[in-house]
Amino acid sequence: MTPWIERPREVKYLLNPAFCAAALASCAMGYEYKTNEPMPLALAFLCLPVVLHGDTRRALPKSSLANLNNWLLQNRVATAGFGSRARSMLPYTREALLFGAARGVLQVTAEGLRVAGITPAKLSRQSTELQEYAKAARNLGMWFAAAGSPSTIYALWGVAP
Repeated sequence: MTPWIERPREVKYLLNPAFCAAALASCAMGYEYKTNEPMPLALAFLCLPVVLHGDTRRALPKSSLANLNNWLLQNRVATAGFGSRARSMLPYTREALLFGAARGVLQVTAEGLRVAGITPAKLSRQSTELQEYAKAARNLGMWFAAAGSPSTIYALWGVAP
C-alpha cells in the first residue's frame, strides 16, 4: 500500500482510514440492529466498494426491505466492474478495520464485526455529505442482514470471498 504521505489528495480525502472505519461501523451497526449479532467480517469487504462508488450508492434502495437479488437484477450498473472495484478496495478495508479497532470504534471478534465507540447520534452530527455515506452504509448493513449468508451475498454481487 502506498505510504500516506505519497497518496494523492483525493485518495486521502475519500479513502482515509477514519472515514472508511466510520462507514464500516455504520454498516455493522445496521446489520447488528436487524440481527442482534455481529456482522460477518467477510461482509465488511463488500461495504466500501458499494458505499464509496457514487453511482451504486445513489442507486441503493432507501429501504432495507428491498430484495437484494431483485435490486441487483434491476441495477446491473452496480455489478459492472464490481469484482475489480472490490479487489482494489481490499487494502483500504483492511486499513480501516485496523484503524477502527485501534481507536476503539470497531471490535473484530471471532463472531464478526461489532461497533464499539460510535452511535447513530454521533453520526448524525456530521456534515450532510458524511451523513449520506453513513445512512447508505447503515441501510446496506440492514440489507445484508436480510439477504442470507455471506457466501450467498458474495455470489449475488458476482464475487467470491
